[in-house]
This record gives sequence, C-alpha cells and structure tokens, in this order.
Amino acid sequence: MIKRLLARLGDRKKPVAPATTDASGNNAAARLKGAGRIPINIWGDVLLDGSPPQVRRVLTGQDAHESLLSFFYLAEILTLSEVVSAIAEKEAATGRPSSISMRYAELKQASNDPHNQLSEEILQVFIPTALFFKLVGQENTELCELGCTFFSAIDKMKICSSLLDAQLDFGKIVCAAVDHSDYFLRGALKLHESDNIVPYRDYAEWKSSTQHPFHLSRFVASYAVSSTDEFSEWLKAFGAFHIIDVVNLALEDFTTSNNGLRQIFFNFPKLIGGLEAAGWNVYLNNIAADYNSGQRCAVVKMFGIRQDLDERIGFARTLRAHSDLASALPMERMTEQTAGAALKRAEGSLTEQEWKALAQYKKHFPIWGGPVGRASSMDDVAKLMAAPSSRLNLHFESGQINYYIRQALGEPT
Repeated sequence: MIKRLLARLGDRKKPVAPATTDASGNNAAARLKGAGRIPINIWGDVLLDGSPPQVRRVLTGQDAHESLLSFFYLAEILTLSEVVSAIAEKEAATGRPSSISMRYAELKQASNDPHNQLSEEILQVFIPTALFFKLVGQENTELCELGCTFFSAIDKMKICSSLLDAQLDFGKIVCAAVDHSDYFLRGALKLHESDNIVPYRDYAEWKSSTQHPFHLSRFVASYAVSSTDEFSEWLKAFGAFHIIDVVNLALEDFTTSNNGLRQIFFNFPKLIGGLEAAGWNVYLNNIAADYNSGQRCAVVKMFGIRQDLDERIGFARTLRAHSDLASALPMERMTEQTAGAALKRAEGSLTEQEWKALAQYKKHFPIWGGPVGRASSMDDVAKLMAAPSSRLNLHFESGQINYYIRQALGEPT
C-alpha cells in the first residue's frame, strides 16, 4: 500500500467520495473473516437483586466497531465544539492572557468536559502542529490524518490556532480524512460542513496538493506498515508529522496481532536513524512504559520536520520560546543514540515488581496507557480486579450473541 502511495505522490487525483456500503453485507463479512475476528458490543443490565443479567442488544462486526468508537468520539466532538464556539469571545475579551497555558485554561471553562477530553495531550500534539501550519504558511501545507474517525483533529487545530494567534482557515486548508469506515467519513463531513474535508477510504488514494503536507496519526501507523524501514520511507513523503505510537524496547521490530490485525512495535533507534540520515529533525515530547502482547514496550509522542524547513521557518526555536509549555513539550532532539537512551529510560521507569503488576493488569485492561488506579504490585491489581458483591450474577447466557455473529458472517440466521 505504501509503495503505491509513494509512487503516486505528486499528481493530485480528484477526491473520491465514500462509496456506498454493500447492502448485502458481503463486503463487511469478507473483511471480518479476513481479520479473523468479530468485534462484539453487549448492551444490557446487571441486576442488583442477584437475578440473571438481561442482554438487550448485541452489536457485532462493523456495527460494534462503529458503535463503540462513536460513543467516545462523539462525546469528544461535543466537548470540543463547545470550546471552539467560545473562541471568538475569548479572543475579543480584554485582559486576555498572553501565555498559551493560561489561554487554554480559560478556553476549557467553556465546557464542563464530562469525559475529561480536554487533556494536556491536545497541547502536546496540536500546538506543534498548528505552529508548523502558521510558520510554513497554510497555503503550503495540508492536514492528512490516518484514522480520522469524526476528524476531531480539526477542532483541536482550531483551538491551538487560537492559542497561537495563528488565524488558520480550515475552510481553505485541505483536510484529508482517511478512514476505512463510510460511517465515520460521513460523520466527519457532516460535523465539519464549513471545513475543507476531502474523504478517502484508502491511504493509497491520497495525493498531496501542497509542497509540505503534514501527517498525523495516533496508534494507526503501526497497523498500516510492515516494518520500521517502510514507516521511515513513508514519513519522508511529508514536510512534517506528529506520531503517537508503540515502539519496542528491544532493538528490533516486534510483530504481533492486536484486535485480529497485524501490528508492528517499531524499532525506535532505527526509525530515528533512518530519518536523521535523510535530513530530518525528530523531537521527542513523551515516552511512557507500556505492556502489550506479552511484550514490554513504550508509547512515544514525537514531532518530525525536515531539517531544512526547521531551520528556514525557525520551528523549534519558536516553540521553545513558549516557556510555559516546557514541561508538556520538552522538544528533546532525537538521534539514533539518544533514542536508545530514551528506551532505557522508559524501561527503567518501572521496577521489576511494577512491570509484573503491569503485565497482570493488562490481561484485564488490554488498552494503551497507564492503569485506571494504583497498580504497582500484584495486591494492587487484585484489588482493581476484585469482583463486586457476591449477590450479583455476572454469568451471561444469551443466544443473541450466536445469532448476531452468524449474521455478521453472512451465515444463515
């Protein structure tokens, strides 16, 4: 897929609108069989009187995937839209703070943020991104997000554009929405009707229309490529990028299967070395120990920019001038050697006991990020995993699950 992308970069093809989903469900069934998995969402009630739980609805396959993500990302869009709507008023207010962090704190007051969506990660990812757009000129770049869902990245860019006084116009900036789901692409278009969104269901169909396109992805690229070398070549097609993804603590690629899909834990020093040799500057803003697929690993947040661009537009220098962001954006310049040191730092951030506890915890919560509560020892994990009152009946027996799985696979029901 990536080879086709790189071969075609240059001539922009007319964007293709999302194709209509096959009404028979045959295409979805074929994808599910190929992935070797059927996602399931179960909706029902655990009854406090100890009687058997009631299963009201079972979603499977494509519906389950879209249903689960819809809750999280629609909640995010609602919160972000409240903040975006407050931008004009905050910008016009007298006594507006000069620092980015204080401006962000004021903007966040526009929403009660019930799901804690307005995190520091917005600043970590989108302040550097919006600054790049401001410095390079919005007419010279475009936003291309792999795995866009409802394209909340646009709203986060608008927020950070305001914080930076960048005046970015997303009615003009090309925003390439790349997602395999027609549902999410339709949502992205409908929720951003005034923005210049171009939808793509396959990354290979995207073509750059500007000199310095920008790549954005979060836990998606590691599913899209087959090796660190391929990922390095992919990124070189852009002018800059921001990546949040998983890296191996060992100095090699680690290939696994997550959610029925092949995934790569990248060789971090090799990735940095390849970009460095090609004339890129890569800045690490966070590395955190994690555990997945029986493997110790780490999650990195990093920004990359071509060295010539970095020097010409003064990107790193300008970002570092915002001293109030130093803790969120340390901008640690990476080389192949310092990338190896960062891995050792991540591995050493947990004791052997904490690594064992994290491994046990992840058996129950196999998602990226730290524990939902204290999990430094096996006793801590046991407390987190403890069953509720013995009066509760948590044993599910429902023919609905079998029925909907057969339906998702296109089998007789």
